[in-house]
Amino acid sequence: MFFGCKLSKKITFTAKQNYFPWKVPIGERLLFEPLACGMYLNILLDREFWGKQPNKYPDGYYWFSTRMRFHAFVGERITLKLKNARRWHKSISFFYELSTCDLYLINKVGNRALKPKDYLSLSVGVKLQAF
Repeated sequence: MFFGCKLSKKITFTAKQNYFPWKVPIGERLLFEPLACGMYLNILLDREFWGKQPNKYPDGYYWFSTRMRFHAFVGERITLKLKNARRWHKSISFFYELSTCDLYLINKVGNRALKPKDYLSLSVGVKLQAF
């Protein structure tokens, strides 16, 4: 139990492609990337989720996989190049991404009542760059 919530474990695999169309240097050690965009594929490696509709449901009942989602995102990133080159990491980046997945986007197109909080996700993170 964690703060009164039961935790469950899920193992995932993610393949992500980032694209940064331009970079804005700020001094010698800071780099601002005002547009980060890309796509990623997320796969849940758990028997609870399936790639093909199980036989227990009528044909065509579920038209989507519960195991795999395609995502698209946009955001920004700022990177600090570290002075000491002997460290195991050369830079540290702070970023945010606003994303949605294929299923959420399809649901939004067919449902005008959905608000952005229903189909968009905000991620913030820190990345240590080794080279």
